[in-house]
Order: sequence, then C-alpha cells, then structure tokens
Amino acid sequence: MINVGLRLSNVLTKHCGLVFNNKIFDAIDLEEAETMELTQELPLDILSKLCIALVYSKKHDFAFPLIETFLEYDVESFGDIYLDVAEALVENEFHQRALPLLEALTKSQSFCLAAVWLKYANSLSALDRADEAIVAFRHVIHLVPSSEDARISLAELLTKLGRHEEALEAVTQDSEASRIEASVLHHKCILLLKEGRMNQFIAAYKLLMMRHARNIRSKDEIYKACGAKKIGWESADEESADDELEFGASSVELQEEYRLLRLAAEHLFKEKRLVELERICFTALTSPLFRKKRDICREIQFITLQVCLAKGDSYYAYNLARSLLLRCNNLYNNRVWNLLIQVIMRGDDVRYNRFLVRLLLKHPEHVCLSVLNGHACVASGTYKYALDEYMSACKMEPNNSLFLLLSAIVLVQLTCQKFSSGKHSLVTQASSFFDAYLKSRGDCQEVFYNIGRGMHQLGLLTHALDFYKKALQFKPSVTQGKHAHVFDLSREIAFNLSLIYRAADFSSSGFDVARMYLDKYITI
Repeated sequence: MINVGLRLSNVLTKHCGLVFNNKIFDAIDLEEAETMELTQELPLDILSKLCIALVYSKKHDFAFPLIETFLEYDVESFGDIYLDVAEALVENEFHQRALPLLEALTKSQSFCLAAVWLKYANSLSALDRADEAIVAFRHVIHLVPSSEDARISLAELLTKLGRHEEALEAVTQDSEASRIEASVLHHKCILLLKEGRMNQFIAAYKLLMMRHARNIRSKDEIYKACGAKKIGWESADEESADDELEFGASSVELQEEYRLLRLAAEHLFKEKRLVELERICFTALTSPLFRKKRDICREIQFITLQVCLAKGDSYYAYNLARSLLLRCNNLYNNRVWNLLIQVIMRGDDVRYNRFLVRLLLKHPEHVCLSVLNGHACVASGTYKYALDEYMSACKMEPNNSLFLLLSAIVLVQLTCQKFSSGKHSLVTQASSFFDAYLKSRGDCQEVFYNIGRGMHQLGLLTHALDFYKKALQFKPSVTQGKHAHVFDLSREIAFNLSLIYRAADFSSSGFDVARMYLDKYITI
C-alpha cells in the first residue's frame, strides 16, 4: 500500500497542488515527510482517496485533520465516501477516528444498512464500549437474523462480560427456520462445552453434523455405513427438498469436527447411552467430510466397532470387524484377530464360517485361519475336519503349546464318540500330543489340570488323579494383578478330584477324601 500511496501522492503533487516539505522520489522520502499542504481545494472524492492513501502509508497524522472535515458534508449525498474512509480507518485499527463517520452513517436514511451497523458495532467493541456495542450487534441481528458475524461477535462479547445465558441466546437460531448458519451453530457447541451442558451440546452437535452426514433411516443404510455393501447412497427422493434444512457455509476444520464427535461419543459412553451413541457413530460413517481423511474415517469405524461390542450388537460389529481385518497389513495383526474373535464369541451369527473358509482358500498358510476354522468345526461337531485344521497349524508352528493341546482335545473327543474305530490308537495319539504339550509349556498348574481333564474324560481315573494332584502342588500361572484370582484353578481341580473319589471307591474312605478336598479348596 505504500507504493500505491506513493504513486497517488506523486499524482496529487503534480496535478492537485499537494506540497510536502521535501521532494518525494520514493517511499522513504514519503515516510520522512514532516508536513503537507494543499495549495488548492480538491473534490471530496479525490480528497477521500488521498486520505485513504495517507492512512495506508502510515502518514495518518496528515490524514486525520482532512478526515475531520468530511463531517461537514451531507452524509446522504456522500455516504459512500464516508464508508470508504471509515473502512480504511477500521482496517488500520483507528476505531476512534472511524466512529464519527460510522455513527453518521447509521443515522442516515440511505446508508443505515446491516453491514454499516456491524462495522459500527465492531468499532464500539474494540473501544471497550460494551453496552453500546451490544445494542448495535442486536440491531444488526434484528435487520438480518442470519448474520453469523454479528451473532458470533455478540456471543463473544457477552461471554467476556460473564453473561453466559445471553451469549447462548445470541447464537441460538430459530428452530423453525429453513436455513441454519453452521458457523453460528459451531460457536454454540463451543459455548455449551465450556458451560458443561453436555446434553445440549450433543443435541447441537447432531444438528451441526447433519450438514455433511446422512440421517440413518433403515438397517440397509447401516449396512452401507459399516461397509457391508459396496454401493453408493441412493439419490432417490426419500424426503422432499422442502423438508431438508439448508446450512450456510462453514469454516469449521475437519479436525475440529472430529474433536467434537469424540467429545460427544465419550460423554454418551460414560452415561451408558449406547443406543444414541451407536446412531451418532453410524451417522458419522456416512459423512463424505470424514471420509476425506482416511485416518479419521478408520478411527470412527473403530469407535463404532467398540460401541457395537459394548452394546452387544454383534450383527453390525461383525461387518466392521471384518472390514478392519481385510485392510492392508491387518491380516497378520493379532489384535485385529482378537477383536474379530470377541465379536464371534458374543454373537450367534454364523456368517463368519463361510467368510473364514473363503479366506483360508486364499491364504492356506495362515495359521490363525486354520485354527479358527478348526474351532468352527468343533462347534459344529465335525471333529475330523477340526483335527485336520489343528494338525495343519501344528505343522506351521510345531512348538506352539496351544495347537498341541487343541489337537489332543479333539483326539479325546473322537475317542469318546460311540461309533469311532481304533479307539486304542486315538488314545495313544492323544497321549502323545499331551506329552508334547507338557514338554512345550513346562510344569505348571494349568498344564497338569488340562492333561488331568483329558485323562478324566477318557476314563483313565488313576492317571487323572495323578495329574490333578500334581496340579495342586503348583501355584497359578499369574499371581499378581487385579484379576489374578481368575487364573487359580485349585477350586476346579479339587471339585474334579471329589467327583472321582465319590464315583469310584478307591478306598473305604473315598467319600471322606472327597469331602477333605472340598473343605480345603472350595469355600463359600
């Protein structure tokens, strides 16, 4: 602006009789000028351009005396000039100098517009004339109820004065209006958060999110939101355009949108309002705004999965967990597999069987898939297929004690079937796997208990007693922590011992021995 002012000053010096105390050749000369004199009278529009140039050139001491003369002219005839000069003063933070011009404009018939009143109100606010500024801001809102700048500025001023209720009222828009200003609604969300009014904040945020997210109306739309259907949203007129709200342009950043969503979700989860939280999460998944950033979209999907698990909604949790598993690099992520298993365990949905079989055909060397398919076969009673899967897992990881135990358990199940052939061979194989399991895992309470259960099921009671008694000689695998008692198997072992002693009279005091184990290890 200094160069613009310089060129204008040169023109005015040459053609309009503007005289400085020094020669003006460049911007430095203009800055060093100490006095200025007009040798002839200029038209007001030219004079206003000179004043604006001087203000932007930081020579406001030259401009202020000239600007004071403007008030001598009729505002109705020269209001546009008043406004141009006032805007230049406001932009350069000279609010006190701009105020007389703006006040004259607000009192005129032709220029008392909302935009002029807003500039007037902002200048009053900048000069800490709060009461007058509040009146001016409210007049702007009266003239233009949708004025977001006026509403937000008024709310900020009232908040600064500690008048929080009035501040909220300033950013509360008509609920019956067909147009909602998103920036004003966002500011209302911020104020409600600061006040700790979480229920009102959540209601306001739901409305704010509706400007970029789709209102969930059916199960089919939830399917699409959680990625179960790879199709786009229908463009059919499910509701008329007249019933939809129109939102004004918003400058709310994506990260801020996501921050508000997280705060709403955390509060609803803390209050156990899981149905409402699930709906908000699925609605967020429909948002093209959130889908623009992959990391945020995936985080929302993960939050939705957690909510579905907490709510017990395994039907939709399965879709989300499956999508999470199929992403790049997640097929070998144990944490993702654990999530999918939690979903499968908590639900009665059998869709996962077909999914796992198809996935195993594509990845035959994936050990988790072999084990899970083995579990599915056990659940359906097809033990031979389960043994095949567990044996495949053992070949891939020969020293995995879990896979050895699973193979041994399935062999025990096959032995106990009524019409199975080669029972002696099956018992021998089961014993071999139990022995490998013991060597792999080492001596501990859990190992001896598991082998004892296997012997117990096979009817080898003498061996079962031996392993159960060895198990009681060891402490639990986990002895520290809040849930350490869960790993103590002494009660289960004692109960099984009592069953054996009561079922088979090993001695004349069999019932007394059973009673002894119950009294020693099982207390109520």
